Amino acid sequence: MNRIINSSDQLGNFRGQDHPPSASTETSRKENRNGTYISSISSGSLSIYDEQSKDPTTDGRRSRTASASTKSIVTGTTLRPSALAFSNQQAVELSKRVSEQIIADKAEVVNMIANYAVEPSEMLHLVERWMQRLLGEFKRQRDSFKYRLSDKWQNEELPNLTYENHDHLRQVYAAYRDLEQARTGVLSQKSFDQLNNYVHDISESETAAMKERFNEVADHYSKILHALEVIDREVYHSSNGSFTSDTKNTLAKLKQLNNKETHTICIVGLEKAGKSTYTNALLGYELVPTAAERCTQVRTVLKPPSGNVDQSLLATVKFYDDDEFQFFYEKMVKKTDETDDQFKERQRRVMVVREDLKSKLKFPDEYFRVDNLNGFETDRSAICRELRDYITDEVYCNIIKEISIYSNKLRGQNYELLDVPGFDSPIKEHRTAGLDAVKNADAFVFLTNGQQPNLTQPQIRLLTEIQQNHFEAMQRAFGIITKLDLCLTSTTYADHHDKAVNELIAKKFKRDHIYVACPRIESVRKDSDEYDAIHQKLNTFGEDIRHGFERSKDALNKFIEYELPKTHLKQLIELGRARLCHSVIERLNLIREKRIIPDGLVDASIDDYIHQQKMESWDQIYETNIFQPAFEKANDWHSKVVTSERLKFIEDVRQTFHDTFREKTKQFLSSTEDIQRQLHQTYTYTKLQLNPHQLDSDIREQLCFALEQIVDDTSDILAKHFYDQYVCGLESIIHNACPYLKDLYRAHLTLERCMHETHAMILRICRPMIIATLRYSHLDSEVKTNAITEFIYVAPTVAYNIACTTDQQGSNGIAETNILLCAVQYNKNDDSAHGVRFSGNDQILVFASNLWKILRIRIHPLQTSSRECTIVYPMKNLFVYSLAVLWTNETDSLNTLLRIVQAAEDMNTQDVILSIFGVNETSCEIYESQKHIVRRKEHQDYMVIKVDPAQKSVYLFADAFISSFSIDDSKIHDTRDLDVHIYFPFRVRAVDITDSYMVAAGYYILPSNPDLISHVVLLFSLNPLRLLSTTDRQDPQFRRESKTLRYTVESTMAVAINPTYNIVVVTFSSINLIKVLYVDKNHMSSSAWTLNPTKGHHCSNINIAMCRSAVWLNDLSIAMLFSTVPNRPWSTSEVHVYDARSLCGNVSFVFPNNQQHIQWLTSFRFLQLTSWSGHLLILTDDETMLLIPSTAPGFTSSWPVKFGFSDIVYNVTPCIAGTFKNTTNIGPCKVCPSQTKNLGKLPCTECEPCASTSFCSLGSIGEISLKNYPSYVQTFVYPDTPDTNNYDDLLVHKILTISGPRHCIVISPVFWALLIIVFCFIIWFSMILWKKFNCPKGGPHRKRLTVFFREANIINEDKHWIGGLFSFACLGLFAFTCGFAFEFLSLYPIEKSFTPFFSCDNLLTNSVFESALQLPLTSPDGNQWDIFNMLDDQLLTVTVDFLNTVADCSCITVQQNRPGLEYLTVPHKLCTLQHDNVTRSITFDLPAHHIDIQINITGPYFIGGIRLCLRSNGRTKGEHTLHALDACHLFLSTNETLLPVAACDIVLVKVINVTKPLNIGDNTLYNGRWSPSFAKSSIFDALFYEQYGQHYRYQNKHVIFMFTMREYPFYLQNIQQPIVRRAELIFHTLLFCTLIIELFSISFLLVKLVAKPLMHIAIRCFGTSSKRNVSSNTELS
Repeated sequence: MNRIINSSDQLGNFRGQDHPPSASTETSRKENRNGTYISSISSGSLSIYDEQSKDPTTDGRRSRTASASTKSIVTGTTLRPSALAFSNQQAVELSKRVSEQIIADKAEVVNMIANYAVEPSEMLHLVERWMQRLLGEFKRQRDSFKYRLSDKWQNEELPNLTYENHDHLRQVYAAYRDLEQARTGVLSQKSFDQLNNYVHDISESETAAMKERFNEVADHYSKILHALEVIDREVYHSSNGSFTSDTKNTLAKLKQLNNKETHTICIVGLEKAGKSTYTNALLGYELVPTAAERCTQVRTVLKPPSGNVDQSLLATVKFYDDDEFQFFYEKMVKKTDETDDQFKERQRRVMVVREDLKSKLKFPDEYFRVDNLNGFETDRSAICRELRDYITDEVYCNIIKEISIYSNKLRGQNYELLDVPGFDSPIKEHRTAGLDAVKNADAFVFLTNGQQPNLTQPQIRLLTEIQQNHFEAMQRAFGIITKLDLCLTSTTYADHHDKAVNELIAKKFKRDHIYVACPRIESVRKDSDEYDAIHQKLNTFGEDIRHGFERSKDALNKFIEYELPKTHLKQLIELGRARLCHSVIERLNLIREKRIIPDGLVDASIDDYIHQQKMESWDQIYETNIFQPAFEKANDWHSKVVTSERLKFIEDVRQTFHDTFREKTKQFLSSTEDIQRQLHQTYTYTKLQLNPHQLDSDIREQLCFALEQIVDDTSDILAKHFYDQYVCGLESIIHNACPYLKDLYRAHLTLERCMHETHAMILRICRPMIIATLRYSHLDSEVKTNAITEFIYVAPTVAYNIACTTDQQGSNGIAETNILLCAVQYNKNDDSAHGVRFSGNDQILVFASNLWKILRIRIHPLQTSSRECTIVYPMKNLFVYSLAVLWTNETDSLNTLLRIVQAAEDMNTQDVILSIFGVNETSCEIYESQKHIVRRKEHQDYMVIKVDPAQKSVYLFADAFISSFSIDDSKIHDTRDLDVHIYFPFRVRAVDITDSYMVAAGYYILPSNPDLISHVVLLFSLNPLRLLSTTDRQDPQFRRESKTLRYTVESTMAVAINPTYNIVVVTFSSINLIKVLYVDKNHMSSSAWTLNPTKGHHCSNINIAMCRSAVWLNDLSIAMLFSTVPNRPWSTSEVHVYDARSLCGNVSFVFPNNQQHIQWLTSFRFLQLTSWSGHLLILTDDETMLLIPSTAPGFTSSWPVKFGFSDIVYNVTPCIAGTFKNTTNIGPCKVCPSQTKNLGKLPCTECEPCASTSFCSLGSIGEISLKNYPSYVQTFVYPDTPDTNNYDDLLVHKILTISGPRHCIVISPVFWALLIIVFCFIIWFSMILWKKFNCPKGGPHRKRLTVFFREANIINEDKHWIGGLFSFACLGLFAFTCGFAFEFLSLYPIEKSFTPFFSCDNLLTNSVFESALQLPLTSPDGNQWDIFNMLDDQLLTVTVDFLNTVADCSCITVQQNRPGLEYLTVPHKLCTLQHDNVTRSITFDLPAHHIDIQINITGPYFIGGIRLCLRSNGRTKGEHTLHALDACHLFLSTNETLLPVAACDIVLVKVINVTKPLNIGDNTLYNGRWSPSFAKSSIFDALFYEQYGQHYRYQNKHVIFMFTMREYPFYLQNIQQPIVRRAELIFHTLLFCTLIIELFSISFLLVKLVAKPLMHIAIRCFGTSSKRNVSSNTELS
């Protein structure tokens, strides 16, 4: 701002005079200060000469009658021409100067507004307030959004949301309801009784109704079985195997049997049991041949004629088609008594016969009809002869599939009789056909020969096979005893009858299903003698055999028509009673025991329950997936704008306003004001008006209005910029983050409101600036000075910036008379500047905001009914320095006043004011205010007030003085100048007080060099107020250079006194030093008290940050505030709490921490601390107070859900799982020691011990069995090649040696060969004895043995019988050799090896191994093994088990880190809580093999261990097999937890096993697998916390686990090839067998060449010459 004219320079003598001045004849010329010359005339008027017209005019009223051409003379006096010229010149210069001043002021004010009018930080606060308002508005509408979206959620109309599939729950619930209904319905005892009564009472005519009833019950049972399967899958995670499967199969078979249209009765029995005769009897004529040999070779079916069958049709022959024939033809086998040639001939004949039949066009079916009904018998006989050939010739059993014969002789219409070949037939096809027929039959007629009443073994085997293939088979069996008519006597008949019946009953046949029949009589002509003989015999034998055949037919018909469905129903009932009933009750008990059905669903509708579950989950879904992501994204964007892009915002605001305003003021600046012309136009008679002041004022007023309009327009543009960029941007962020809210959320903050607020904020600065600079003329210096003063008051920072910025001429730009006002600076943006402006106790919290000129108060902050209020400063020009609160005892009245002490300064007069006022706790209004002016017109840079513990006095400590005020008397007792009182220059920066003394810290200004200061601490007594002791003022350690004594952040100090132990802790931020002092009060007189340093009296090099504040929480702990701490998640500041016994040692705990975090939009910076009753109150840089209450054992404090505008009171909460707390303080709960646990359900003062066999790490929430989390790998060391890898050596070693443990000797071939040799010697000795003693009985045996052994001799060609005897030893060795060779061949490859029987060496293998590291190079033709591509393409899945942690899935995220790029999120494939309830497992797929993965676990969670598993599926491609991967590694340490940032490396190595073929010409096999190697780096925290302190354990916002996976460039190639291949093994084994024979031959040769002569010599020496002995020796030879 240009220099303005002082008030003494006013131009009052330029004002126009209507009346002449006082008479004076003497003319004098005076020059005033601004160089304007004025002529004073003794009498008459002042005349002004017009130079242009050379016409003098009079100053005064012009005569109306004066002529323009007449030279007027006024008052009879004529002016001199020189006077008129001078006046003209003076008026021109004055007008010109006023015009120039306006132009200069316009340029100046435009420059000031463009550069200083907009304070970017205030605009940032404004935009931040808007965004806070939007976020708050968005947060307030959370429930409204949730309600309006809930219907869409219920109807599943919200895309991109994962809806919980309730089909599974519906299925389980439906199964549960079905089981419940079955238990009380179809499976109840009442239902079973009703069914049993129904079965008992039903008549034969109600068969159809019975079948219908069967189907109804079967459907119920099927539904029950389905329900059981559903419950089993839920309980056992699989259907309960055999039970449900068997029951379902049984039920399906019963339903199939019940719904059959035609039932099959199989006629079975051994061959020649009379089956064909029985069949002929049923037909009524002889079709099937009967003979002494086997007759029935083809499956024959007797069927009743149905309505859709031609009545002339007698039989149908169905042949096998080509595929079926070929199948059975290849399956043909020899008969037991058939040679190879005969079998081939039979095969040839089958083929020839079939081709012949095909040539006759009889395929695929041949029909036999009776064309002439008159000649029915003749045609039937012919047909029977042709069919008989088909039935009896065995060649047709492989050609004909089935022969169907239609007969009306059968009683029923819904069953057929099947005659199959006998089960004891030597033809395998017959036996197979019989078994197949029995499997598909509904009942069977078992024929047994009465002439052999006892069942034979083949018959018993037949019945056993039938029972195995039928459910309750014997309930459907009919026993027919045949051929009893062949008995000769009645006695024989009765005996055979009884035996046969008892045999059948013993085999579970029902008595009423056993019949005696003579089917032969049915096919014999009644007029024949044979018929008479049989009939007579039947009459003799009795009623049973005479009517047995007809009874059996009736019984079969009844069984099929009535008993069979009834039996099926009975079986079904028994199935439900025996199996289903028990299973249903068991599953229902399991459902209740394991709570498979939620409690709320047991008695509720599934739809209501799902609706309720959706509503319950909607809160979480809405919060997690809709609202919270949108809010967090908006919050992150807001934080980015406010914090990380703060400088960009500031520059953007400044540049936008500057450029816009400059552009809009171009015309404003270019316009000029011609005062002379305007004067002439205004007054019309002359342009030389001597008083342009009024016109100047009018022009300035118009310019102010115009400029203010330009400011309005510019502020509107800036507001629209803000609105579009930030308001609409935030709204767009919310809409993009959650499109569902796009139709719901619209910001209520309008553009007009933003313009209004921006306009108000900018005009708050611009209007005083315009008024101070442009509005008033420089002629009105007093008014202009007042305007400047008002501007400085309104915007002191802006005025200071303008004043301190020199212009181009070097001027400071502010009026010299007001420069002092700019020198007095009040920092309203830093709430820690100049003093301590917050205080509190259990009754009230108070904070003074000089920026907003309000007191923010919270009454009863620790109570749930606390309330918040705001009180405006009573004086708008007040600047509060310090506050203190007083305790009020009278709290039972509704009008209780809570008293506050305040130290402030009047910014206009610099008066220091001490105030005490009461705040009504109900109405929050000020009452009983007292104001005392302590100092007048003396600015203080720092002031602090302290109240003594007894609340008797208030002490005000300022830069220049100390003052004490009596609370009871309400008067100032003592005020002392510091410079006088302490005798050296001192500036205070921190004070603390006890009941008897006060300690102050500040700067000592060196008298010799004012630019040097020293940090000093002073001790004062209170009664009286005087200085007692100081620290060393000359200590160079505390000396620093300072160019200013004003407040700066670096100059902060703090004093904290422990009154119990008289310990004083002083912190000096600028030198990063903490000084510990001791007040020696051992003297009775306070004047002798001293301030002494303690042992280890200071702590330096903290290496954290500046310590700005310190308070004692109790006698044993002190809290210190470190202002700027890097890399902290919640704030840029921290409060460290130390133990008084180890000050500056290890930190006890730190605030904030992961249990007591700060959940705010921006990072806080802490400014100051205060404390009472163990509670801690923190003031932050955004004018917020944080109150951390002292909590009881078992409790800590946490961020509140709701909080006030200016204060946040932490909630008291129990210790989280895995922690405990056994002291009362403000800190977090501590981690549970190892082998202890805390489930986190109740407040924990001591952790529970864990079982000694369980794993409990630090911070355990439960016990873990490490058996459930083993480390394992799939790749092991490839075996070494055996030392003996030559097959011949192995044969010699394994066959011809005997050694090792006892069990090895037992399986040694030599051992058994020796046993055989010993046995041979025994036989040889026995034979010698037989010969010697001429044993008559042994002679023939000896001869036969001699002949046998001679023939068995393979050792030599002499054919001695002793050689044959020892040949058995050779054969034993042969057997072991061949067995060993076969086993050795099977021991390749090693993957298929087993424990050999013929060797005691368990490591024996037919493999040679070779291993090497190789580069994966391509072959010369450019190809590469497929196994490499399979390994590279294998998708790896990672499972990470976090042991002993309470972290849930929502806290865990996985990301892929990419150097230089933004990370990618890796989605969870599965996230589960293990059965121990303390281990969280996540599973995700790896997109690549070379990858960096980071897992983030957000929250105050401890992780006791981690298991990393790699898994993948295998596959096979030709000779290449990729094996599945399953490898896990457990990282564990007993007394540690996972590091805050833990990392490990995984190296993947390709392992490829190349298996050479055993047989030459076969393919080589390639097997591949990844072999992961986990680096054993330390990922646990013992050393970390030992080095940095245990408090770091609670300072982590999240735990990060990273692993880097890399592929090893080389691959491990393992080559396996056989020691010996098959052909080579056979050859060498034969050679070895030959070697064994040769060895025995050599042994005999040695006996002949050596042993025999020696024996002869021995005999001659002993004189033995008996012939018998000689002959014996000859025999031996």
